[in-house]
Amino acid sequence: MKLSFVKYLILVLLLTSCEEDKKTIKNYGYLKSEPQNLNVALKLSEFKNFGLFIDRISEITCNDSIPKVVIEDKNLIKNIYPVYDCNPAPFNPKSKHYVTFRNGNAHRFRSEKEINIDSLDYILKNDFAYYHTSNKSENPDVYYTIIESERSEKTNGIENLLFNITNEFDELNSKLNLNISFWNIPPLPPPPPPQEKSEQKIPQGIFIYELYFAEFSGRITNSECKVIIDENKITVEQTENTNLTGGKEIFKGLILMHKSGKWILADDENDVNADEIGGCTDIPIIEFDKKLIEWC
Repeated sequence: MKLSFVKYLILVLLLTSCEEDKKTIKNYGYLKSEPQNLNVALKLSEFKNFGLFIDRISEITCNDSIPKVVIEDKNLIKNIYPVYDCNPAPFNPKSKHYVTFRNGNAHRFRSEKEINIDSLDYILKNDFAYYHTSNKSENPDVYYTIIESERSEKTNGIENLLFNITNEFDELNSKLNLNISFWNIPPLPPPPPPQEKSEQKIPQGIFIYELYFAEFSGRITNSECKVIIDENKITVEQTENTNLTGGKEIFKGLILMHKSGKWILADDENDVNADEIGGCTDIPIIEFDKKLIEWC
């Protein structure tokens, strides 16, 4: 009787082992050639919030190991190798590449508009397609998305989002990479105190300014840019010393005095009454005396 039970137990264990061996493994991102023992598996459910998740990715990457976000389904294991740079260079892809994760749901970049799962196919093909140059060819160079959230955001729901994005990517049957980054949303600066309107006039002419990248909070060097001002119209362009993605022209619009007393770059004259400016809002601040533009 005991022998029969032992045989039964061995059979069950063998069948269980076979089931595990049948699991399909799919990898996403630039796969590393380093030994597998450098891979450090991460599961989103292990982290109390998004900030701790980002910190762990940073800790692993910056200590010469490879973070691997693991998502498991019944018969499937998905390994996502996130893009992370310990010494980030200036890089600011268009907002269409961003997914803002807030209150357990995926939203369009910094908006209240939720992303419908049924629209992921269109978003992947059109918004996540990344071209290394501003001239779009027939085929993108890579598919790229940035999932951003505030540090205090719970990780619940992010795994499901990743599962859906990778499913849509699998449907493309593409030989290109699907690269995914995870970024913190930098905290918004406190609202500026009310000030009397500046008597400073808008300088006219052609100048060399610096771009301060608010999302990196001074962790990277400012970038040089060419500024052309004609009355209250401004064009900001890359110089030969600037190394940003996209075309030569960085911004073209208006210089306006915000209600706070600060000068801003805007597309709409109503931006003078915006509640939030600077930082990683869509309304950069320009400082004529410092020849500085707060960018994101």
